[in-house]
Amino acid sequence: MDCKSLPIANLPFLSKLIKDYLLSNEQLKNFIPYPPTFESIPEVMKQRQLKPIQRQVLVEALTEQYQLVTIQHNVLKNIELLAQDTTFTVTTAHQPNILTGPNFFIIKIIETIGLCQRLKEKFPDNHFVPIFYMGCEDADIDELNNLTIFDKKLVWKTLQTGAVGRMRVDELLIKLIETYTQTIATTDEGKYLCNLMKSCYSLGETIQQANFKLVHELLGYLGIVVLIPDNAKLKRLFLPLIRAELEHLDSHRIVQETMTEFKYPIPTTGNDVNLFYLKEDQRLKINRIGAQFKIKNHPELYSLEQLLNLFESEPETISPNVVLRPLFQETILPNVIFVGGGGEMSYWLFLRNVFKHYQMPMPILKLRNSFGFIKEKHYFHWDKAGFSLQDLFLEEQNLIEIYLQKKYGELENFESIIEKQLHLGDMLQEKIQYYDSGLEEHINKLVHSWHQDVYKLEKKLRSNLKRKQIETLQHIQLILRTLLPQKTLQERVVNFGEFYTYLGKSMFIEILKQSTSLDTHFNLIRY
Repeated sequence: MDCKSLPIANLPFLSKLIKDYLLSNEQLKNFIPYPPTFESIPEVMKQRQLKPIQRQVLVEALTEQYQLVTIQHNVLKNIELLAQDTTFTVTTAHQPNILTGPNFFIIKIIETIGLCQRLKEKFPDNHFVPIFYMGCEDADIDELNNLTIFDKKLVWKTLQTGAVGRMRVDELLIKLIETYTQTIATTDEGKYLCNLMKSCYSLGETIQQANFKLVHELLGYLGIVVLIPDNAKLKRLFLPLIRAELEHLDSHRIVQETMTEFKYPIPTTGNDVNLFYLKEDQRLKINRIGAQFKIKNHPELYSLEQLLNLFESEPETISPNVVLRPLFQETILPNVIFVGGGGEMSYWLFLRNVFKHYQMPMPILKLRNSFGFIKEKHYFHWDKAGFSLQDLFLEEQNLIEIYLQKKYGELENFESIIEKQLHLGDMLQEKIQYYDSGLEEHINKLVHSWHQDVYKLEKKLRSNLKRKQIETLQHIQLILRTLLPQKTLQERVVNFGEFYTYLGKSMFIEILKQSTSLDTHFNLIRY
């Protein structure tokens, strides 16, 4: 395997917000908690220690959670380290996509591991634990119920509702897994992954438990700690902030105020109450009506104390929405870096003032790396054609024109020929008009006919040149379809199993090698 890298700021489709973040634009100054550098880490650790978390509760919750599996040594060691005040976390988060969904699910988990290894080298007196925070309570099933592998889109058409993490593996999902495994069971690595998927996604298992087992079996040897935050013990730690929030609804007010000063697309408008009530197969919105609260589909109204008593007796029913979820995460974790994609960066930056209001320290926000995978035999043709890594992001037609110019030099300038034709037409008009002005229309038609013939000739020439280079041009198209399917990055579409089938765990190690910096790159791995 070999890897080529390109600073992600060079990619053409980054949003203005992300470009400004990478360039530390003055417009974002008030929203960036810390510069994303290792020099910021000591201050982040200091602020984090001023707001200590309930470490023993976190360790107890994780210990109970890991009774579901045979815990791997490096994971056990990391959970034990979390009890120490000198231990901090690097966290990434994602919803429980079935079978992990698109490849970046795996990529950003591995990046948290790489950053922890680098932090330990730089700050040997401290410990750093990589955390995968599973967003189990997301109810957007249409976003999480599908994956694409070897150009096949597989969709779990379940009728279950509510939080996806609490849904159960059913017969429909078992059938989907059969289709998935038939697709990849062509190598020893693919067969191993097939068996692993089947053992983790057993009938009746919750989706959050299945994903937890899968990530643990795949990456636990590297020390990643998977956290299922849908846990009564952990949610109880959030009750003091919940009380303050329900008394004053400050997050809603702050979000509305922030909308006027945030000079970028608004990622969320929030709700008057930024909480849901989570019960069985329902995730229900809570609204304030005067001085009382209404849970959707519940007939009764709740006073403030009644709602707080409900949460106190059943803390597992608390479900923060997108505005409060980051604060819940930072309430239960001693976090120094959060690794996320462009959308997540937007949310976290937008919520800076909510963090300030609740005096909750924010971590460094690290835009995750991007990775593409391509077979060496295909990329060979890209190199041979004289293209660079940056050229991947040009339009296909531009690439074809550039290649033809590389091959044949500048093509004849047909525009100059047409200009000469126009000049010749003017000369004819002037000459003929001397004898017969009635022939002007005929001359115009004649000149137009010349133009059409030249355009046809140019089109024919280009078609002939393309035909002569058809093999190379087909390889260019194949590479673009492979690395930019649906005109977006491969990692946002294709499931990791497509590459694991050929590479096994060496895929993870290569990603890890490129994931020890706070800079952000697009990395192309050739195998």
